[in-house]
Amino acid sequence: MTSSVFTSQLPTGLFGAQWELNVDFQMVFRAIGSDAIMFVAAVILYLTLYRLRTKHQMKVAPDKLASFKESSVVADQEHRVELIEVQPKGCAAIQSPPPQIEQQSAQHQHEQHQPEQCQLVQHPPKPQPFDAKKHLSLMQKYAAAKNIKETLRTFRLIEQSGADLSSIMYNTVMRAWIKVGNVWAAESWMDEIKAAQMADESSFIILVRALMMVRDPEKAHALLHDMRDAGVSPTTAIFNEFLTGFARECLLNDGVSLLKDMDAAGVQPTSLTLDAVAKLVNSARKININIPSMQQIVAMTPWEPSHVPRLASLVSQVKMGAATEPLCVHEIEINGSRARVNAVRRTLQQHGFLGKAESQARPLDGHWQTDHGLTVIIDGKTARWSQQRASRLKFTSADSSTCTLRLYGEPAVGRLAEPIVPGATKALRWDNGDVWHAYDGRVIGGTPLFSQSMTKTIRDKAQDKAYSKRANASLKCVSKQGLPLPSFLEDVLMEYLGNDLYVLCVHFESKTTIMPECFVDVSCRHPRVGLRHCWVKPSVGSCGQRTLANGEETDEACFNRHIDAVCLP
Repeated sequence: MTSSVFTSQLPTGLFGAQWELNVDFQMVFRAIGSDAIMFVAAVILYLTLYRLRTKHQMKVAPDKLASFKESSVVADQEHRVELIEVQPKGCAAIQSPPPQIEQQSAQHQHEQHQPEQCQLVQHPPKPQPFDAKKHLSLMQKYAAAKNIKETLRTFRLIEQSGADLSSIMYNTVMRAWIKVGNVWAAESWMDEIKAAQMADESSFIILVRALMMVRDPEKAHALLHDMRDAGVSPTTAIFNEFLTGFARECLLNDGVSLLKDMDAAGVQPTSLTLDAVAKLVNSARKININIPSMQQIVAMTPWEPSHVPRLASLVSQVKMGAATEPLCVHEIEINGSRARVNAVRRTLQQHGFLGKAESQARPLDGHWQTDHGLTVIIDGKTARWSQQRASRLKFTSADSSTCTLRLYGEPAVGRLAEPIVPGATKALRWDNGDVWHAYDGRVIGGTPLFSQSMTKTIRDKAQDKAYSKRANASLKCVSKQGLPLPSFLEDVLMEYLGNDLYVLCVHFESKTTIMPECFVDVSCRHPRVGLRHCWVKPSVGSCGQRTLANGEETDEACFNRHIDAVCLP
């Protein structure tokens, strides 16, 4: 597109030069057009703002409207002209209407000429009733945020309003004191709760939990008597809190007495109670509690066979007065992954532990003393000469009483025979003339052991159940409906959930409560497994336990973290 250019000759200027004026009309129109658009937009904006301002001024407040009406009426009365004075002399006097009627008519005319918006009258807002539930939610919010000042201020507002106070409100204040770490103030607030007769079981549970956390079990136990004095009957929840606190402080004797009180009160234990008792028993270290009390714990709680604590299970198996000189019964539980537990089992077999208990089905199993003073361990089809040397044994009879073995480089046949040495329990006679003898006890790790047995590597069912419970609780926290599956199918899926923990149990008897040193060596050699040693000595009526991790004794919390066990709160 070409642009039109206007050219004109200008008069001769200075020095006789002529000037030419070239004008590009398209550029001129562009400049003028943008300026015109900006001008029109400014005009429109100004008119809009002016109109809005005019409408805003027309909205007169009710008090200004009333003053405007009064001023208009006064002005009409001042400028009113008396008709009597302007009438001619011959005409009758025209009486003016009364002032009140005239004032009312003037007001009526004035109201008719006023816009509709000026006739709106604002009424004062009605007072809203006090909402106690709203303030209670605010109290709980402040208590969770550790804001004790606002919590108390909101409680006082509820109290001054005359609304009914509840136990939840008092308990919220006590939670706020505990949140900020002032347990002494929480105890003082408990006195106010009891004075107001608002104490319930939740009040005592909150304070008991706080006292147990600050390691004051004696004061917490005294609250149980205060609870009865306040007319509140204890339930399973308060007993569970006591048992959990006693387990944390390793106070087994206090827990046993509490279980007796629970049984006397007729309170039935729940699954949480069983978990708390299991923690209480497992957390005890080097205790000297009498065996009947421990047996009473097992009798008062409806345990499942796979969830009984190891010490309680061992105590329940001991028979009092079964022998004239009862030995000390030991049981060692080894926890860890399947591969690590199998490795520990092989190591124990190298030290001299038999894979199965001695029985009539395998009569050749045991420790045998040769004529040359060597100790040969026969375990199934394996004959161990030392921890590094072993031979293969072959049975030649159906009752496994005859076997063949290479002795001194040549095959030899051995048969089970009657012992010829005093104190021996059985003898193994070889066709080359050697005779081996087995005795009742065997020395392993420098300690004489009796009645030794070892289980296979099996899954830890207690840990599987605890893992399933934790998974179910986590699922409920995410969704109240659980998985979008039928209930029976969801239960089946939960049964397949479990922890990757396996267990191996070694059972034996000895004359002392000391654990053989070979187990300490095994714990150092396999640092990723945990060992729990439980013993019961019927002669003195005492029992105890300890846990080892990496060759060192640990408490229950460190032991569970070491083996990555599931601990329910």
